[in-house]
Amino acid sequence: MRRLIGICQKAICFSLILTLLPLGASAGSVRDTALNDPVMGLLESLVSHQLIDDVLFGIRPLFRSEADRLILQARENYRSRASGHRVFSPDMDRSLIQATRAALRRREAGKFYLQPVESFRAETFYYSGEPTEVPGRNISASQHSLFYNQEGVVPENGLNIVLRVSLEGQLGPLGLMIEPLWHSAGSHVRSTLHQASLRWTMRAFTLEWGKRTLWWGQGYHGGLFLTTNAPPLQVLRLTNTQPALLPWFFRHLGPFRFDFVVSRLEKEREIPEPYWGGLRVNFRPHPQLEMGLTRTAILSGDGRPAITLSSLWDVLFGENKRAPEDLSDSIAGLDFRWSFSGGHIYGELGGEDEAGMLPSKAAWLTGVHLLNVLDGVDLRIEYADITSPVWYRHQVYKTGYTYQGHVLGHHAGGSARDLFLQCEIGRGTPLSAIVRIDYEERGVGIHPDPERHYQVGTEWAIEMPLHRFEWTMKIAAAYERIENVNFSVDTHRNDTLVHLSLTGWI
Repeated sequence: MRRLIGICQKAICFSLILTLLPLGASAGSVRDTALNDPVMGLLESLVSHQLIDDVLFGIRPLFRSEADRLILQARENYRSRASGHRVFSPDMDRSLIQATRAALRRREAGKFYLQPVESFRAETFYYSGEPTEVPGRNISASQHSLFYNQEGVVPENGLNIVLRVSLEGQLGPLGLMIEPLWHSAGSHVRSTLHQASLRWTMRAFTLEWGKRTLWWGQGYHGGLFLTTNAPPLQVLRLTNTQPALLPWFFRHLGPFRFDFVVSRLEKEREIPEPYWGGLRVNFRPHPQLEMGLTRTAILSGDGRPAITLSSLWDVLFGENKRAPEDLSDSIAGLDFRWSFSGGHIYGELGGEDEAGMLPSKAAWLTGVHLLNVLDGVDLRIEYADITSPVWYRHQVYKTGYTYQGHVLGHHAGGSARDLFLQCEIGRGTPLSAIVRIDYEERGVGIHPDPERHYQVGTEWAIEMPLHRFEWTMKIAAAYERIENVNFSVDTHRNDTLVHLSLTGWI
């Protein structure tokens, strides 16, 4: 499977480079659309209503200029289709109007601006519980199962306060983003430069260096390849700013994007400071179908063969090798999203090994997102099966597919399965509510007594436009029953989380 995915990625990316070289850069391309920005949910609805057909969700976050382009495109299509009749509900129509105004405001800023506060988030939460081990020898990773995909923020027992502010600016082709974070818990305060990046946009390409969070794949609750569960990686990244059409017969793949990322992991590992690298290609061969190919690898490091262009090429595009010739811990996979009137069906399939160019020791994730099942009610069901004992583990890189004690992929870790259900009421309205139910098993197949997690939670959100900011206040509470804690039979625990946050976007 890795060899097949490597061949496809190599041919497609070569064609992409030939296609994009003559193109010019778009204005405002340095901004990002945050993963928790309400506009992401709006874009899902726009695709479902067939008002846009060239969005690619598999590489997130979207560039802000790309999100704005899609919003404005949808608004034009909406006007041409409405013909005096409403396409959306009044609340969805209001959301589209607000997003359009914000997009036009950002477009007027052009390529020269400084925004001292692009986004602001203050949150306080009370957490009662401890992290549990991610199964696997020498992995040394743990997970707060009620607090996942939080960019490496680790809650402490008791009251926590977290504050983050994002500053952004652009000077022609150069863009800068800085996001400091302050975390207060107990008697101490920790401050970090959580995210920061410098970008250079030339023609249709963006070269980025800095600390960044990225999500590769179609999953919502989790993902096999790369998620926001771990802290931001220090990356060197090359990507195309917006989708493009490839030449020759590759044009039938439709709108296309690629993302190439290289990072270096931490010193405190079995093999210190190895490199993490990944290549993802995303395309939409049909207005309703999005597809993606991903390959990631951990290689080199202290005491291991130095990385060269030849070894990097073999890792990304070559076949899987056996020990002792195995140079990397790599994952290859594919994913899809089928959009239809009323929702989306999506899935991911990955392999930690291959046999005859087909997945071996595979893991998979699938989900369905139904819009307006009842009036104003959305339903999402997502299931992940990562029960193969080799996932996120490696015979050489024994610390595993982790960064600073967090799994880079699905937060449940390897040897796990996860069933997630979410019901959302009133999405796109000033007041919305969510109910979540989650069941996880960890240590399946490698421990006689797998750890079982039973979770239920609710979240209420209030949207409050004020001046140039779109404010969202959220109040959430969750309860979890854990059985066989850390794989110890008859050891049980109850955890709770109460969470209050206030977020503002320009």
